[in-house]
Amino acid sequence: MTIFDKYVLKRFLHTFCVLFLATFGLYVVFDLFTNVDAFQADSKNTVEMVKQIGTYYGYQAVQFFELIGTVLVVIAAMVVLAMMHKRSEVHPVLAAGIPTFRVAVPLVVGAVAVNGALIANQELLIPTVSHQLQSARGSEETERREVEPVHDHFNHMMRIDGETISPSTRTLHNAIFTLPNPLVREVVTVSTPEAVYYPSSRRGPGWLLKSAKESLQKALVTEKGREVILPTQTDDVFIVSKVSFDQLYNRGSNYKLLSAAQLVHRIRNPATGFIPIRAQGMHLHFRVTRPLINIATVLLTVPLILKRESRSLVTNMAVCTLVLGVFYGIMQASLYFGTASLMATDYAAWLPVVATGAAAAWFAPTVQT
Repeated sequence: MTIFDKYVLKRFLHTFCVLFLATFGLYVVFDLFTNVDAFQADSKNTVEMVKQIGTYYGYQAVQFFELIGTVLVVIAAMVVLAMMHKRSEVHPVLAAGIPTFRVAVPLVVGAVAVNGALIANQELLIPTVSHQLQSARGSEETERREVEPVHDHFNHMMRIDGETISPSTRTLHNAIFTLPNPLVREVVTVSTPEAVYYPSSRRGPGWLLKSAKESLQKALVTEKGREVILPTQTDDVFIVSKVSFDQLYNRGSNYKLLSAAQLVHRIRNPATGFIPIRAQGMHLHFRVTRPLINIATVLLTVPLILKRESRSLVTNMAVCTLVLGVFYGIMQASLYFGTASLMATDYAAWLPVVATGAAAAWFAPTVQT
């Protein structure tokens, strides 16, 4: 890289860091202002409260980076190009016979670096601290979550329900398991104060129902049911099931906290039905295409900011913001259509890439020369 490339790259990364710290700082101020009572309730003194605040928002910074990182990449590129245009730093480059898009090379390198950090954050950090990201303010442990009942398609639509679930201990409180035919001769509802999920055992993943043997003694378990319902030496009963504990709460978004390998494993799991798998598959496709969309968007900002014929820099930035807003709407619409089965997931995921790349090529001739 040339000295000029290093200069532009350094300015881009500096702008990105400043934008991230500024936006995250605003988020902390507003959120803390409205929820400071939650931290004061369980704190014995000021030092402990400050420690809880630092711990909570330290974990939230990981998720905040995932949510806003790609947007800040584009804004940082816009700011860098606008400052170069304002200070006439592009003119010497053009006078030397260097194409304008050569200026975009360090911006693309910076965008690739930030997207690499986003991928590492999504695949390594977020799955590790997923429980802390869902914890209540002022509490180091994950609070109990309201249960969303699930039918286990793998076990003939066995219904799993309960009052609350503790993700940190994988415990379902006041659990209710409805066993259908052909697992039992007649439909049986088994209630237990606690059911703990074990991801691995000799017979596969499943739930250990505490003190549930008495409830099953009157049930006529079939031969097929004996492969799923396994008694233990105590009063507990183990039920083989591929429905894990994290599929019983906040199903609409908690899969976003999984790594790609975990997400693929859940998609291949036939126990939860078609609709959740559709949304998870769409999200997996979006993870693959997001870096490409981000880089194409950065290239799109170059001809919109460094326009050959324009009235003012403010007008260029306003037009750029409007155009990028349109393409952001296209991306969100594609995600919705793919999730709602109105469009094939692969088409819905790659449509924003094609649209943004085509727009960057379309506006390329209008760039300043």
